[in-house]
Amino acid sequence: EAMQQLVREGSTRPLAWRQQQLNKLDALLQDLEEPLQAALASFLPTAEGRAHIDGLPALYQAKRDHLLSGLDGTAWEWTPAGGGFFQVLDARNLIDGDDGRWAREWTRTHGVATIPMSAFFAPPTPQLRICFAKEDATLDAAIERLRHIAADHVR
Repeated sequence: EAMQQLVREGSTRPLAWRQQQLNKLDALLQDLEEPLQAALASFLPTAEGRAHIDGLPALYQAKRDHLLSGLDGTAWEWTPAGGGFFQVLDARNLIDGDDGRWAREWTRTHGVATIPMSAFFAPPTPQLRICFAKEDATLDAAIERLRHIAADHVR
């Protein structure tokens, strides 16, 4: 309940109130940590747990491939990610320069969140990172929005 209230009213409440709510949330999460760890420790050694773990690489590779096939034929460029949960998209055919500005702009205008690679290093071209570890409906919406971005900004 504290988290829901924080999300609903957090930006309009005083800083002291927000900190109090975050402290409540932190205490709640700490109380949950031990039972969750015990549950995972019981689940993971089971046949079902091992099957779940063994299936994760294929699951995330399929999600990555779904994202990339959805962007095929657009101005986005990429090299398929070899692991992890993020795909780097090269935006050189869409924008010049500041990938951070465009990441913020596209979050506001298209509702898709990306992470500019310039936050980590100085890439040779504008590059954005997108998480593909999402529910299929969320991933499909992101693909559609990224396709619109490409159509709106192709140079």
